Amino acid sequence: MEKRKINRKAVSPVIATLLMIAIAVAASVVMYSWMNTMVKNQSTQSQTAIRLEEVQFSVKEANTTAGYVRDAGQFIKISIRNTGTVGAVIQTVYVYQQDTQLYKFDGLSIAFSAGELKAVGCTNVTMATTDDWEDAVTGADLGEIDVIKDGLSMTIPLETATAYRIKMVTDIGFSVESTYYTPNQWG
Repeated sequence: MEKRKINRKAVSPVIATLLMIAIAVAASVVMYSWMNTMVKNQSTQSQTAIRLEEVQFSVKEANTTAGYVRDAGQFIKISIRNTGTVGAVIQTVYVYQQDTQLYKFDGLSIAFSAGELKAVGCTNVTMATTDDWEDAVTGADLGEIDVIKDGLSMTIPLETATAYRIKMVTDIGFSVESTYYTPNQWG
């Protein structure tokens, strides 16, 4: 029998060791970068905390001024407190009835400093311009409203004795939600 020489070529042990070290260093750099980004995001979110202090529902009967109906409607006053250690910006407010989204008020940019309490008003007031909001909200027995923005208008009437879920989302994605009930009867 003839002996054949098998020509085996392989990577030398020194080069194999260097390749393994280079791969390990590259993986470590990628892992460090990913962890650093994740920790920064978690740190910011852990310092952000908002709480729904109170939600009030109210109705104001229509009055006629200059021959047209004005300021009639339903109102929601949402009192929000920033309980975190950093400022927060409320970007979106949702109102749900059961699992159905009734309203989405987006692009609000309501800024809160740490510990600050603000009241946000939402309404389906007829002719809801900024000037009308002041008059309408004052007559709805909700007290003072800090943030009144055009566009926070509701088109679907709220029902009595019904649960509504209010959800607020900040600009960095932190959210808080709770369920509140409308009165058994308006007025």
